[in-house]
Amino acid sequence: MKKRLGGVMQTAMAILLCMAAVLCVTRLQTGHAPREDARAASRMLYSPGEVLYDGDRVTAMDSANDAEVPEDETPSDQPDAPESSQPDDTPTPDAPPVDSDTASSDGRDGIGDLLDIADNGGGSGGQTPDHAAPGDVTVPEAPDAALYFTTSIIDGETTAEETYTFTITHQPQREPIGLAVTVNGRELRYAAQTTSVTVHLAAGANTIVVSADYREDGGTVRATRSYTVYYAQPGELIIVAKRTSDGRQLGELGTVSEGALTFTACAERDGSTYPVQSVELNGRTLAGSGGSYTADLNSGENRIRVKASYQSSTADVTYTITYNASAFQISTTISDTVIDDSTAQSSASFEKVTVDSQQYKFRLHLNPSTGKESIDRIRVSDSTGTFSLTQDSDDRYTVDMGREDRMLYIDYKDSTGRSKTYKYLLHFQRGAEDTPEDRQPTIIAQVEADGTVIGLTNGLTMKTPDLIVLVDGRSCNGQQLYANNYTVSVNGTVVSAPISQSGYQFGYTAYLSNVGANTITITATDGDGYAATRSWTVYYEEGTVTVTVSVEATTVGLGYLVPPTEVTVPGGTDAWSIVEKVLTENGYTVSVRGSYLSAIQRSGICSGFFIDSELMDLIMADGMDENGAGLDPQPFSMDSLGELDFYRWSGWMYSYNGSYPGYGMNVCKPQDGSVIRVRYTLALGKDIGGYSSANGNYGVSSGNYYKEW
Repeated sequence: MKKRLGGVMQTAMAILLCMAAVLCVTRLQTGHAPREDARAASRMLYSPGEVLYDGDRVTAMDSANDAEVPEDETPSDQPDAPESSQPDDTPTPDAPPVDSDTASSDGRDGIGDLLDIADNGGGSGGQTPDHAAPGDVTVPEAPDAALYFTTSIIDGETTAEETYTFTITHQPQREPIGLAVTVNGRELRYAAQTTSVTVHLAAGANTIVVSADYREDGGTVRATRSYTVYYAQPGELIIVAKRTSDGRQLGELGTVSEGALTFTACAERDGSTYPVQSVELNGRTLAGSGGSYTADLNSGENRIRVKASYQSSTADVTYTITYNASAFQISTTISDTVIDDSTAQSSASFEKVTVDSQQYKFRLHLNPSTGKESIDRIRVSDSTGTFSLTQDSDDRYTVDMGREDRMLYIDYKDSTGRSKTYKYLLHFQRGAEDTPEDRQPTIIAQVEADGTVIGLTNGLTMKTPDLIVLVDGRSCNGQQLYANNYTVSVNGTVVSAPISQSGYQFGYTAYLSNVGANTITITATDGDGYAATRSWTVYYEEGTVTVTVSVEATTVGLGYLVPPTEVTVPGGTDAWSIVEKVLTENGYTVSVRGSYLSAIQRSGICSGFFIDSELMDLIMADGMDENGAGLDPQPFSMDSLGELDFYRWSGWMYSYNGSYPGYGMNVCKPQDGSVIRVRYTLALGKDIGGYSSANGNYGVSSGNYYKEW
């Protein structure tokens, strides 16, 4: 009996265990499998410099999207998609975050591979996940990003380094909660407190957009600023070709829906801008005006070829652009931009448009393709809030403009029915002709030539096409104007940015592209939108120039390395090319950093050097002997003479017609009869009459020593 009872109990236990197993399997099949929150990775961004995604399109910053559902992401109230449906290249949600205790405080740990615009791949293993665009929640845009953050980027600068690092400084009273950096249309997101960012640049022009979200008045505000940085090796000529409507480079366009493509094209080298040699569309030459061209595209594939040459440098780039003639389009009277399925803006990008009417009116036109397209809503935003616009009886929308910029949003559906938004930043500026004469700013323009500054006057004749135009100005109320208040153009081509600043005076390179008459135009606009425009006619006579060059090391008792020598070169040749030619012809080799002459070499070049004891005493008394060389300074090598030899502040400087310019030799374009002296200094110019307060404070004294050596 006991044996039978034991057998029954064993059988019952086995049946119960089987039933329990079946129930567990059934629950696992019908229930929701546990998984990480699909957005958990975005909440890991707490250590400086940590990157979330490296893709062509990413969701906007968390602070702006806490209440959003990306359009191609499954809503939370729907069944979870199985793991196999996720793209293979999607970043793993539970990837461990960077340890904030080990990350450097400036956010520079592990960011050397953040973004590689020059290659197809990117950082983070070259993955390019396809993330959805942000939803309909719009973060208000701050009217002035400088009130929230500054960066070390110099807008319009050229760098010879592919890896580009810049810093971000948040204003002390601001509380950042998110940060994104977009380079050439590819967006990366960082921890809010990141202070240093490194990106990789493509050859030519690169667009860098910095966008930061801040907590303000119980809500969120976004501050955005866009920069252009050029990457080119010294002496390299590059092509810069951009669509006029939105500033996008032609190489980024791919497929367009507008049949008439208007763009600008120019060549750049070492900070100077030159006209291109020719522009071709499908093998036919395009005629342009002031560097602007319009290409009437064929349906399908088109090739635009741009060629340029300057002295011994050449550049030749071909862009492939496909025109889809029957595509969905939204055209506007706001700008030449045609919105279509290929139109893409990052979360921080706005198309900037300047308007000249306080009651700005515009129209929209929808060209449907599939019937799923629509214009859903037109919104305008400023510091007082966001408002919807309605059409008047003439089908026009009206924006009330003022001193503050307006953000204009067009909410629409594309040919697939997907909701999107296109954004404009409207800036009000009165036309110069609309400014009363008593409200016009004053413009003071000069030209630096032959080492002297002369007034910019009509009829001025130059032997070189390269000039530096110096601009100063004030509003009618006497307020000082700055670089952002000026627009300088030569023959219709706008000079992108100043190359120098001395006090309140800004220097712009002006290339005279025409033999004969050229027109230089300067527009100054003050903070209230009042503007003034002035133009001058300047003549360029083609020919050669003769320049006298010497290379001197008298401060170390070596006299002339190259005695005063006359050199005849084509007009427009830069001073660095002339100096390099003279040194090479005299048996020297050179070391350069960019266009800076860091050292001159030849066997035994420093043999027999001698430094006056009085000069050594002055250097030590002035606090310029930071390396402790004392009365026995030595070069690093007897075969080289350059920076940091003998004393901490030693190196090569140059004077141009008796003065020391505040820019490099590659920018200086000597006129006929000019004198260039390349001189070795032991005290950053104080011993050769080259002290400049623009170099900052160095040493105890503020000025040159009592004589030159």
